[in-house]
Amino acid sequence: MLGVTGPNEYENNVNNNWYTSRIACWTLRYTLEAIQFVKEIYPDKFGELAAKTVFDEAEETRRWKDIPEKMFFPEDEQRGIFLQQEAFLDKEVKVVSAIPDGGTAHQPALELGSESCARVISNRRMFCKDCTFLRMNSRRK
Repeated sequence: MLGVTGPNEYENNVNNNWYTSRIACWTLRYTLEAIQFVKEIYPDKFGELAAKTVFDEAEETRRWKDIPEKMFFPEDEQRGIFLQQEAFLDKEVKVVSAIPDGGTAHQPALELGSESCARVISNRRMFCKDCTFLRMNSRRK
């Protein structure tokens, strides 16, 4: 699946997010099971609903069975890992020990700039004065 935002919402418009693809496949398979269940337990109601919604069961379910079989799940076979998304290993990898002070110094981890209201600094999340609905500061000691 192309151009998705994964569940952590850290990156958007990525291709083949593993979790999103996995949940999409699970949802399609579950829907197929639910259709069978309703057909067996409530055949008259299923028929009414299918007619009312112009549900072409044969065509729709054929496609829903086909999609999970053809879904691409990114993985690095050499490392033996699934990738969060297709281009995950294209990123610069840094170990924590390579970050000054082991990453504990209060240095900007990410600054989105003046066009954005959010600024993340170390373990604190700050919002601009216009974002009065949410203001979070870590006060850990």
